[in-house]
Amino acid sequence: MNSDIAGKLLNGLENHPEIIHPAGELFLDILTSKDLFDSGSFSEKLLETKQTLNETGQYFYLSLRRVLQNKLVKYAPVSTFAKLYETFISPFARYSSDSLVRSLQTDKTLVNLMKTCKEKYSLLVKFETNDYCDDNEELKSIIRPILIIPGVSEEGMKCILDWENKHTGYFKEKTFLIFGSYKVKVSEKFYLNS
Repeated sequence: MNSDIAGKLLNGLENHPEIIHPAGELFLDILTSKDLFDSGSFSEKLLETKQTLNETGQYFYLSLRRVLQNKLVKYAPVSTFAKLYETFISPFARYSSDSLVRSLQTDKTLVNLMKTCKEKYSLLVKFETNDYCDDNEELKSIIRPILIIPGVSEEGMKCILDWENKHTGYFKEKTFLIFGSYKVKVSEKFYLNS
């Protein structure tokens, strides 16, 4: 990918309202390091590199996950299998780029935003916040997908934020001692309204 296109994707990431300021040079190197797009597929995995930031006991992680070729996106209605997966498996999953790419393709508005985008590529990013909230060693994690479609309108950005919010996971992890010395970590999904 040339640096001009990569710069537009990173500009979209820098202007996203829900994340920390990205490490531009680190991510620019990932996007421009090699030709990623020989396969002709809609979604291309990126080398996972995390940006880490520690701020007052909270840890923030930002990583590029997929480059999406806008012109190759196709609307795919939700299948019966996908509905079953979402009902039974998804509540236990923490984050899956594959699942998010499939979900994106079931959203007519997002598919249309990508198809009409003047730029060739969009970007799927993972943003994670970890916070030890109290002295009970309870870790709270928020894992949010970030979708960057360059040049999207304000109305389009609202649709993207709605999709991101719908797929954001909230988790609590508690550590327990078993038999007085073995630590076991248990993670459970929770929702903001609970």
